[in-house]
Amino acid sequence: MVKPELMEIFKEEAQELIDKMRKELTSFEEWGKMPDRAAPLRELFRFAHILKGVSSQVEFGDLKKMAEALMKVFSAAKDGPSELKPLAISLLSEGIQACQNLFEQKEVGRFQELLEKLANLSVSLRRLK
Repeated sequence: MVKPELMEIFKEEAQELIDKMRKELTSFEEWGKMPDRAAPLRELFRFAHILKGVSSQVEFGDLKKMAEALMKVFSAAKDGPSELKPLAISLLSEGIQACQNLFEQKEVGRFQELLEKLANLSVSLRRLK
């Protein structure tokens, strides 16, 4: 059983991290104008990494899995191609929304399929290095 005070900290921190990921992902609309294109990806990786850690502490296993899948894509992308395609950004947005739903303990349709798509995207980005 998770201590109530730990759960309260988790709730505040997890929502903040999800909001930051959502906001940072919108910066990709300005991708071509960015001097350091890896900077937002480093931030997204950091937010997903922290979310993964706090989720595991409070036993939110599916949220941990989704954050880890996003983390792997952000890691691959920051060292990969010069830009993310709109389809990849859309998939990442879907993953972030899934994090929100999991955080709110709502059902995520096609959860396993989404994890697989994110894993495939990560592999594809690593191949483009």
